[in-house]
Amino acid sequence: MRTLLLLLMVLTLIAPARADAPPAGFGAYLSIRAASSPSVSPDGKNIVYTSNTSGTWQAWGIGARGGATAQLTRYEDRIAFIDYTPDGKQLIFGKDNKGDERTQLYLSNLSGTEVVPLTENPRAIHGYGGVSRDGAYVAYTSNERNQAFFDVYVMDLATRKARRVLENDATWSVQRWNPGGASLIIKKQESNVNNTLYELDLVGGRLRELTPHSGDASYDNVNWPEGSEWVYLTTDQDREFSGLARLHVKTAKLERLAETKWDVTDLLVSSKGRWAAWITNEDSYSRLRVGTLAELSRPDAVAVVAMPGGVGDTLSFSEDEAVLAFAWAAATQPSDIWALNPGAGTTTWQVTHSSLAGLDPKKFVAPTLVRFPTFDGRQIPALLFKPAGDPPAAGFPVVLAIHGGPEAQEQPWFSTVYQFLLSRGFAVLAPNIRGSTGYGRTYVHLDDSRKRGDAIEDVAWAVKYVGTVPGLNARRVAVMGGSYGGYMTLAALTFHPSLFAAGVDIVGIANFETFLANTGPWRRKLRIAEYGDPEKDLEYLRKFSPIHKVDLIEAPLMVIHGRQDPRVPLSEAEQIVKSLQTRGRPVEFLLFDDEGHGLAKIQNRQKAYSAVADFLDKHLKAP
Repeated sequence: MRTLLLLLMVLTLIAPARADAPPAGFGAYLSIRAASSPSVSPDGKNIVYTSNTSGTWQAWGIGARGGATAQLTRYEDRIAFIDYTPDGKQLIFGKDNKGDERTQLYLSNLSGTEVVPLTENPRAIHGYGGVSRDGAYVAYTSNERNQAFFDVYVMDLATRKARRVLENDATWSVQRWNPGGASLIIKKQESNVNNTLYELDLVGGRLRELTPHSGDASYDNVNWPEGSEWVYLTTDQDREFSGLARLHVKTAKLERLAETKWDVTDLLVSSKGRWAAWITNEDSYSRLRVGTLAELSRPDAVAVVAMPGGVGDTLSFSEDEAVLAFAWAAATQPSDIWALNPGAGTTTWQVTHSSLAGLDPKKFVAPTLVRFPTFDGRQIPALLFKPAGDPPAAGFPVVLAIHGGPEAQEQPWFSTVYQFLLSRGFAVLAPNIRGSTGYGRTYVHLDDSRKRGDAIEDVAWAVKYVGTVPGLNARRVAVMGGSYGGYMTLAALTFHPSLFAAGVDIVGIANFETFLANTGPWRRKLRIAEYGDPEKDLEYLRKFSPIHKVDLIEAPLMVIHGRQDPRVPLSEAEQIVKSLQTRGRPVEFLLFDDEGHGLAKIQNRQKAYSAVADFLDKHLKAP
């Protein structure tokens, strides 16, 4: 039987899809693979990256020009990242346990056959901060002293002895090593949209503020080239969008290098300071540019690297500056690793070629970028996916997909879930309601705390927009989302129950009071900044908590949750399910013991999204 099952799996992967074949099940879409998070070896000859080729995200290796791949890790749980040490002789990666996000750090040889744990505290989260230029030390943060705060540590890789170099009751992360190894640039996180950079002297322990400011400001993508007194970064201080800047470390003088009309989401300067690569987020689509360091002051004069319309991230230069690797995905193309030689122009090559599992890529659907009006006259950006072919007489049923965050953005990534639903005859409308990133500082703050109801109204107006689109059925709309999108699903069903035929809540918040009390202590302060303070805003937290309006839910609901979720505790799902069951309302509940905040394991995704499709068929397509 085992041999037969393996044979069937292989045939599924290699068999071409017939034009007249019925829509493939979700298992076929799960067999589509992807590659992400590259790190280039110092000599530019090889790349390590993460891929779900084995079913969960593991570490893999490949030559920088492509070729044969090698699996480096084989764990049941996903790998968070993989990185070369500066000498190129070892690897460092991170892994949690069953989605609990309590990442531990590991040191490995290049083949992955010899792995040594660097941290071994399963109750603590460890945030990777990079290895010193001489390869002797690794910096990281950990909340082992107090679950609510992250201190800074430096570990001697030869002895694996760590010392706490900063003990402070705040949320710290390591941004960059001083090229000489004497200090670290670290970040103090005040909220998801406000932070401050400091320099931490590793010899004397002095902590010096580098970015004093008033109001909210973010400082990201910190780069410190060799021999430079300047660090290069992105910031939205005193501006709507995050742009290119440099900071003089000794004087803390901040200089803006160029004004941008969109956010610069990624910036990487090569270690020797010759080249810079940056990505702008232009109306949800990425644009990659590569130029000299001097050209950061005139970025619009630098040609855009020709790539499929989609999303790029995770830039990585080789030490010799001859290779720049990055991940790139499009709505009709799963994420893969690409590369270019910055000294030879903007010609790219594709390093990895992820399997499409025999599915016809011509049948994948690209979205249309649209905007629809909302209650206050604003235009809400959205991605609209329509199934191929003519709509049924009543129009395509619609899945209104709300992203998580809320400080996040719907972008044209490849989504196996969207493409599967499209193949089943559902249109997908994925809006960036107020509070989303990518459209400026003002837009991000439009849903804060007591203004939560305005974002809920945006969802209602999305349904009104559906009613204006030919071929769509505004009477057959389901709302679906994960995390904050799961909350917004429940909120939409309670504030506007008559608009929806069904809802799918994945790891969503049902009750802001219990959520803020039970979420991981390290997250509580950051979430209060977004949702409201229980001591000051209790009336509004209750007003916008779906648990207090369960009686208003009319549509059937499916709830999906992971028992190990450290962000939105299982109790949020249990509350809403129990309340609906007590009232005799239709609700289905899928609980996964070995998952956290979302579904990472292939067998769980298969079960969950196959059930979601059947649920939507039942409630959106039935007479």
